[in-house]
Amino acid sequence: MHRNEWFFGSFKDSPIAKVNITVAISGHNVTLTTDRPAFFVWLDVPGIRGEFDDNSFTLLPGEPRTVAFSSRENIPATLPGVTVSTLR
Repeated sequence: MHRNEWFFGSFKDSPIAKVNITVAISGHNVTLTTDRPAFFVWLDVPGIRGEFDDNSFTLLPGEPRTVAFSSRENIPATLPGVTVSTLR
């Protein structure tokens, strides 16, 4: 499924509420849930070079999102220190 979100103005002028994102890590998979719409959700694992199979996406309440991390480096069995950023 593909989805697009439209902002009819600049991001800074949009009334976007702060969100509470819950992060659950299982191995190299990260599952995110939110209480409000979260735009431009971005994940990172500081200190480990690699990538998530999806990044910079919209997370909506009631729609958990699981993303997988991969790296060419040796990484621990469970990802350490995953950070999550959003537009707000």
